[in-house]
Formats: sequence, C-alpha cells, structure tokens
Amino acid sequence: MASYVVGFYSTDPGGLIPTTVGGRFTWTGPAAFDGSATITDMETGAQGRTLDDDSAGGETARATVAVGGAVSADTTVDAEIVWTVRDTVTGIVFQIAEFDVEGGAAAGDYTLSERPLVPGRSYEVMGYESNPDVAGGDAGFDYLDFADAMAEPARVIDGGAGADVIDAAYAGDPEGDGVDDGTGTGPGGMGDVIDARGGDDRVSAGAGDDTVHGGAGADTIAGGAGDDTIHGDGPAATAATEMLSWAEAGAAGTDVAGGFTADTGDMRVAVSFSGGPTLDYVQLSGDPQYVAAGESFGGNSSVLLASWGSTGGVATLAMDFTAETGAGLADAVENVRFRINDLDWQPNDHRDQVTVSAWDAEGNPVAVTLTAGGGDTVDGATVTADDAQDATDAVGGSVLVEIAGPVARIEVQYANVGTGASGVWIGDVEFDTLPIAGGDDVIEGGAGDDLLYGEAGADTFLYGDGFGADRVEGGAGADTLDFHALSSAITGAFSGDGAGSLGDGANAVAFSEIEAVTLTGQDDSVDASATGAGVTLTGLGGDDRLTGGAGDDVLTGDGVSAAAGAWAWRGYDYDFSSADGQAFVIEAGTLTGQGTTDGFDVAALIHEARGTGGDPDDFGVILTSTLTPTESGAFTFSLTSDDGSTLQVFDADGAPVSVLNEGGAALDYLDNDYHQAATTRSGTVTLTAGETYTVEVRYWENAGGNTLAGTVTWPSGTVESLESSALLAPVEAAGDDVLTGGAGRDLMAGGAGDDTLVVAEGDTATGGDGDDTFLVADYGEAGAGTIAIDGGEGDEVTGDVLDFRGLLEKGSITYSNPGDAAGGLSGAARLIDGTVVNFAGIEQIICFTPGTRIRTPLGERPVETLAAGDMVITADRGAQPLRWVGRRTVGATGRFAPIRISAGLFDNARDLVVSPQHRILYEGYRAQLLFGHHQVLVPAKHLVDHHEVLEEEGGEVTYIHLLFDHHEIVFAEGARTESFHPGHVGLDAILAPAREELFAVFPELRAEPRAFGPTSRPCLKRFEARMLTTGH
Repeated sequence: MASYVVGFYSTDPGGLIPTTVGGRFTWTGPAAFDGSATITDMETGAQGRTLDDDSAGGETARATVAVGGAVSADTTVDAEIVWTVRDTVTGIVFQIAEFDVEGGAAAGDYTLSERPLVPGRSYEVMGYESNPDVAGGDAGFDYLDFADAMAEPARVIDGGAGADVIDAAYAGDPEGDGVDDGTGTGPGGMGDVIDARGGDDRVSAGAGDDTVHGGAGADTIAGGAGDDTIHGDGPAATAATEMLSWAEAGAAGTDVAGGFTADTGDMRVAVSFSGGPTLDYVQLSGDPQYVAAGESFGGNSSVLLASWGSTGGVATLAMDFTAETGAGLADAVENVRFRINDLDWQPNDHRDQVTVSAWDAEGNPVAVTLTAGGGDTVDGATVTADDAQDATDAVGGSVLVEIAGPVARIEVQYANVGTGASGVWIGDVEFDTLPIAGGDDVIEGGAGDDLLYGEAGADTFLYGDGFGADRVEGGAGADTLDFHALSSAITGAFSGDGAGSLGDGANAVAFSEIEAVTLTGQDDSVDASATGAGVTLTGLGGDDRLTGGAGDDVLTGDGVSAAAGAWAWRGYDYDFSSADGQAFVIEAGTLTGQGTTDGFDVAALIHEARGTGGDPDDFGVILTSTLTPTESGAFTFSLTSDDGSTLQVFDADGAPVSVLNEGGAALDYLDNDYHQAATTRSGTVTLTAGETYTVEVRYWENAGGNTLAGTVTWPSGTVESLESSALLAPVEAAGDDVLTGGAGRDLMAGGAGDDTLVVAEGDTATGGDGDDTFLVADYGEAGAGTIAIDGGEGDEVTGDVLDFRGLLEKGSITYSNPGDAAGGLSGAARLIDGTVVNFAGIEQIICFTPGTRIRTPLGERPVETLAAGDMVITADRGAQPLRWVGRRTVGATGRFAPIRISAGLFDNARDLVVSPQHRILYEGYRAQLLFGHHQVLVPAKHLVDHHEVLEEEGGEVTYIHLLFDHHEIVFAEGARTESFHPGHVGLDAILAPAREELFAVFPELRAEPRAFGPTSRPCLKRFEARMLTTGH
C-alpha cells in the first residue's frame, strides 16, 4: 500500500477530449493545477502504481481531495476514462484520466494528467479506454510517471502568431523560457524545444540537442550545434467536413447566453450571444427540426434564438472559427451550410425576420446565400416570414443558409418585427476545414547528427562544412538540398525517386522526398540514374559529373551560387613606376590570385592573393562583370582611384563602346589612368536596353593608399554604386562538366568551361561558354523525337563539337544559312531511328586552300602537292614529317567563305587565302602587354577589316588540312600560321572516309579527340583580337 500526491485540473475532460483515435483537442482549462489529492492505493504490483476504473478494473483507492475551497476526506476515487494522448509540439505520449471523486464536498469529475497541460497547446488522441482495466492490459494513470514529469523542467519556447525572431535574445515566451538559457535538457541545459507557431519566423536554436517546430509560414530555421530535430511545418493537413452539433454542447433547455466553445475535431467554434435589454435569450433545444433529404444535420439538435418584438431589440448569435494549434488549418472554414427553422407569422403577435452576415479572417464581408423552403421573402442576406404559421420541422418555415467562404465569423441576427415573443431555431452547422499551404522553409541543421523534416511547402535545406550525419525528409513540395557553402566536393547517388545519400567524405546526409540538389564549387559527382521522376541537379563551378535518370531532368553544370559576387577578379604582382598610363600593362605581371567578389576592396583582394596583410604596393587588379540595362540612353560612369584606373565597356561582339570622357575626349575607355592621390573622373557611354555588355575595370597601385570606387548614373537619373549596381549579373562559375541526361525529356546546360553533354531523344542541351562536346546516345526510346543543341560561342579555343557516335543517317546533314554573328554552324540532321537533331553554334574546321605555298626543306611547294611523309619546315621543331593530309570542298558562302589576307601584312609574299577559323600568328609588344605572351594565334575571321583583310564569297572552295605529330606553326606564303589541330571540331567536320584515315594514323583520337594535345600558342577570342588590332 502506497500513497501518492498528485495535482489535477478542475475541468471535466469528458466534454473536451475526443473519444476517437486521431482526434485532436486544444487544452482550454487552467494553466496550472488548481486541485490536489493524496491518493492511497491499496492494490499491489502494476495495479498499485496506477489508477483505473472501480468497476471494470476493481480500483479501491481512497484519497483526500481539495479543489476550489472544497475538501473531501478519505473518499473513494477512480479513473472513469483514460486517454492516451500525444503532445503535438514535444511528441511526448502520456495518459489523461477523468478523475472521479465520489464523495464529500469536492465530489465531481476532474482532469488528472501525467504531465502538465499547456493552454492553447494541441494534443492528439492515441488511445481511449472508457472503463480502463490495467490488469486486462488497458492504459491507466501512472503515479510514478506523474512524479517523473513533475521533476522535469516544463519548458517550451513559444513564438506568437506573427513573424518572430527566436534566438538567444528572444524574450517573447509567456513563461520566460529562452534559447540556451541553461534551463533546457542535456549538458548545460542547452537542449531547447521551440514552437515558432504561425508567421514567417527566423529561429536560431543555438547549442544543444534542440527540437524546433516552424509551424505555419515560410520559416528560416538554424539548428546550430548538437543533434537537432527540425520540423519546417506541422504535419500536412487535409480538408475535412466537420459539424457544430448543438446536441453535443449540452442538455436541451441549457441557457448558453454566456457563450461556449465547441471542439468539432480540428476546429474550435466560439459561440457568443448579444440581445435586447432584458427579454432576449438563447438556449439549446431538442425540438424536432426540418432536415431535407441527404442532409446530415441532427433532427433534434438546435439552438433557440428568441426576442420580444416590443423591446425593439435584435438577438444575435455569433460563431467564430479557429483551428486547433498544430492542426495545419486556417482560422477560417468554407462551404458552410445550416438551416434556420420555424420562420413564421402570427397576427398581432410576431413576424420573424433573420439576417445572416459573414466575414473572412481579415474582416472583409463574405457573400451569404439564403434559400427559402416556402413562401418567405428573401432579400439579399435577410429573410422575412410570410403570412403563415409553421412548426419547427415544417419545410415552409425553413431557410437553408450557404456560405462558400472562406469565412471566419458568422452572425445570425433575429429581429421580431411584431410585438409579441417569438424565436427561430438554428440547426447544426456543417463546414469544411481549410488546410494551410505549407511554407517554403529554409532549414539549416548545422553541426551534429540532425533530423530535418521539411513537411509541406518547397523547402531548402542548407549545408555548411562539418554538417555531420543527417537525415532529411523533404515532405510535400519541391524540396532542395543546397551544398553551395561547402568547401569540399559532394559525391553520391540517388537510390530511387527523391531518395539517396550524398556527402563530402567526412559528413553525409541520407534523404527522401528531395527533388533538387544544388552542389558546390568543387568537382562534384551525383548519379541520379536510379530515378524515374525528374530531378534537378545544379553545379556551381568545378569539373562536375551529373547523371540524370529516366524522368525529365534538369542538369546544369555551372550555375550561379547564392554566394557569388557580381565581379570576377584577377590580381597581379608588378613593379609599377610613378608614371601615368599603366593600366594596360597589368597582365605583364605575375598572376597571384583570382575569384569572384561583390566589392572593390582591392587591398583585401591582394591580401587574399598574397596571403599577407598591411598596405600592399606594386599590384594590379582587373575586375570584369556583365551588365544588361533596362533603359536606353547615356549612362555616366565614374571612377575614384589612387593610383590609376580605367573602365571599358564591350558589346556582345567584344568591341569596345566609345566613352566620352569628362574632358571631351572620346576614347575606348574611361581614363583615370594616372599616378595620383584619390581622384574622381567620369565618362558617358550610350547603351541599349536589353543588350548585354561586358564591363572591365582596371586598377594599379605603385605605392601609398589603395582606393577604388565607382558610380553609375542611369539616363533616368538614378545613381548607384558601380560595385553593386542593379545592372550587374552574378558571375557564373566555370568547370569542365560531364552531364548525362539519360532517358526522358531533359534540359542540360553546361555553362562555362569545356563541358561534355550526353544527349538523347527529347533533350535540349546548351553548351555555354568554352569548347563543349555533345555526344548523341540512344536509350532505346520508342519512336522518334527531336534533340535541340546549342553549342554557344563564348570563350572558345577550338570550338564546340557534335559527335553522332555512329547514329547518324548517312547524308542527312543539312546546313542552314548561319545567322549567328559570333560564328558556328547551324543546321539539322537525322539519326538512324528518325530522331531529328537541330543544332547551332557548332564550329567548322581549320584548313588551307589549293595554290598556297608551304615552306619545305626543298623550297616552297603548293599545298595540294604535299602528302603524308613529306617534310615541312616548322617554327618550333624545324623540319617535321606530315602524318596526314586531308581535303574538303564546300560552297564559299556564309561561314565557309574564305578570308584573303593582303601580301605583306604578316610577312606573306603573296595574298594568303585561308578558312575563317584558320589562325594566324601575331607577335609583338602589344601581345605581351595585353595577354602576357609575345606570340598569340588569331582566327582569320577576327582580322577582317574590309581593307587589307577581306571575306570572299562565291563559288566553291577546297580546304586542305596538314597534320603533324604536334600542333605546329608553319610558313604559308611566308606568313606563320597554324597546322591542323584534330580536336573534336576537326574530326566531326571532315568526311567519314577522311576521318577513318586519320584514326589509322592516330588511333587514340577515336576514343578521345583531346588526346592530341594543346595548341602551340594561346588562341584569342573575338574581343581580345579587337583589342590587339585596334588598340585601346
């Protein structure tokens, strides 16, 4: 026999807690125990430590009970009902009993809970025992569990309904609990339970093993250190039909003028009354009610709303709808339906008139529809009885009220326009609940082994270095794992749709219900070939290998990181003098560092590059970005620098845009290029809206202060910092990526870098900048489709390649008139299975024309007379044997039109005719100053000046290719030019028989065209060639 002291609540749980498993209720009773009992339990074993029913369970406990000033001494007590419930915030499961005190002044039924109940907190019923018998396996109230709970610190840090910032400084919890205040669980009391509730909250849980519930809204949650459990939203709710039943609110005849709150399941309906001075009233009724066929209203369930006409008053019944906390529902409902009965008239006594009004959660009126069952007059939302006397269950006196909603408050106003006393009966109220759309949460677990649940909404899970071993469940919505902040590469695979494991070697995350992954700036590798649903994989620089599955995937090799700056920068060490005009010799120095930045703190950039501090001297920085104006007109740029600086703007073709400097000089650049203290100069540039330009800022420092700043003034007058102007676009990362779409209609974008894209039926692929390779694959798809390929034209050396890998139908390639000013071939081809490949931006080959004389040990020889094995003089290795000679005849139009270089321009004794892509060697101090190399190769098409270098169209032209063991510089008509380079471009552009001849000489090229090696000199892009030939 043992005695236990317990606390309880004076509320009877019988009308509050649902009896169905899965039902929810919100605790509306006292905030603290307001009753106490000392219970002596005479049973032994499990029955001796629990309280169950006195009939079914044979409970014999006796107690002294005190509540509300009343005391019962040595009276019998038992648990009439026991519920097993779950706290929807903490997840803790425990028992609540209907505590039956059977004798004395304190006799009654009370709430006896193993754990304190929190007002406003939602609880879910997990089990229900109407006559609990512990010996028979039923749940009972456990005295020891109560004692253990009382020994725990009862603390949940609660947010409000609005947008809260909950961190170590948060002071909004009603009980005064705070984040990391030492009163939580675990070491140092740092383990917190945080319920942010509604609103777009920002939560930083700090140290310890925390549990965080974001609640409704688009929340940003950071778990911090420790093994955290984070829920972005509550469990996804579904719409349900619920009913306000008057019969369940109490016995017929009960006066409810004081109001009450009904729990209909996941909603609470607060019923209130206002009436005339003395005679109006409202009470529950069991009278028979009219219910139409198919309606689910109770036939004997209503509330009587009455008024005396002689008082001139209006009796009003109001209903306010709110959702249970944690139910995931809006504080409003829709599709409301109820009946008002016994609308009638009696001569010289009464005529019933009712007006129904409704409002949404913001207080805006909501439309109400009234449908009379008899001859009553309906005028908008008001109905007036006709000259008829009806009963409560007669159709003639019934009106159906329908409110589509959403509606948060309804008022029924009864006005007796006669002089006597009368009333109307309001039947049960049926409605549909409104699930809240899940918020798009941002969740960061931080260090430790975390459990992260996105639940509803399109959620983003952020990761940084050292994130631990996490488990992520994305939930409903398009959810993303975001690793952009990691400093090491991510590798791993999907094991099925939305599920898999990814990590960086030391840390890992196992995930499910994930639709997208944003990767790092390193060499990432993700294989999603096991997926059937589409997946989005985005690389952010580095040499990534991304593989899609059978669904419609989106694969991006080089995206833009959220952390990327708007400027790409390169830093150089150079011994600058105290002279003016040194901005264009920066590249003559030693490259010490590069990257992206969002500011012009040049000293910090050089500190980063050199790994030193202090006041740096003798350095140069070149910053580059792209800008796209939304206005057309004159933009004024200014630079402030100590020492010199320049600004250039280049158009899409790489040509510099003229700058009208403040002194009146029209130059290719804004000239602030002086050895000086901090000085500001400006210039005006005319730009066109929608066009994309490249902007380059050059800065050099001899000694002294380091200052660089700039502004841009729009034609409309808006003035912005040049560093962060809205004109600028973030810098795209670059990497040599491998993207494999697999089956399905995939979208692939290589971005910057020399990428390889494996394409198949239904795919759309863009290479972006760099020398990209497109490999056509066949995954056995049914029928034929289309493939769209755009090689892109930026930052190319050898150009983009389209490799059909034996799938091309012979003779099916057709070339359209090329309209791309930046170069490349456009056209279409058909595969063996009928699939059509549309392509653009695929480059042509490099070659000579017949009649061109090539220097050999035996003298000048026409190129068409040379054969494999012949010796040719080269600039780097002397006499070298030719390994292969090829030729092709094409129409001399468009991108095939040859380029004629006048005699003497490059030491050529006669005019030299070459293909547009054929590169000519340029040497001199300008090449050294601009590009850091004394000799560079320039494509002939970039030398066209319509005077000494001309494009010649018409007829046909034969191009001849000379190949050595290495890429060589040979002498054609005395000019130094390049030999054939068999990269992907050359192989795909020559005919199949010639290609097979080449493979016989160099078999390694069949598997990897890049095996031939690099070009012999750096190759210039269009805008670089313009800088070289036109000056600055």
